[in-house]
Amino acid sequence: MGASCRCRRKIPSEEEAIPVQASEAEEDELIEHFLADPPPAEVLADALGILSRAYAGTGWGDDTADWEGVLSVDGTNAFSNSALYGEISEQDFADLLFGLDLRPPAVVYDLGSGTGKLVNLAALLGFSATGIELEPGRHQRACTASKALLRQVGSNCEGLQPRLPRFVHTSFLDFDFSDADFVWANSIVFA
Repeated sequence: MGASCRCRRKIPSEEEAIPVQASEAEEDELIEHFLADPPPAEVLADALGILSRAYAGTGWGDDTADWEGVLSVDGTNAFSNSALYGEISEQDFADLLFGLDLRPPAVVYDLGSGTGKLVNLAALLGFSATGIELEPGRHQRACTASKALLRQVGSNCEGLQPRLPRFVHTSFLDFDFSDADFVWANSIVFA
């Protein structure tokens, strides 16, 4: 189940919240990160290639456990077909992040992250990226692909400053993502 990846954070009350005051130098550094230009097209193309190689051979739906996981999610949610979802292309997702003027190390969450492609891509591009997925087979594939991605990085990522992605096996209803700069939730079933 990936229990070692499980993380639940308590939202602090107003009394518990501690205001954080950044120094002027820290603020300047943060602003510089967020105002930096998006990566050049060839750097993004390299990142997409690394992502593609990391996911090679991790097809979904080719064993019984995948479908058992879908049925367990449907049972947990008490909705038929609640484990189905739509996809956005990785290129379009990167364009969306940078088109919204988000810049690394912005905090990005993917709620219902599936096999983690968008989270892995965001982390590869330098974002602080977390994927939250309830279906165990998809969560496991995300973790497996993340390890494959990390093996590929090294010299293949000139121009990138990748970060480690984080994958959490839980319902996003049970997770605090209030520190997010960007939250992605895309499913044809949510409508």
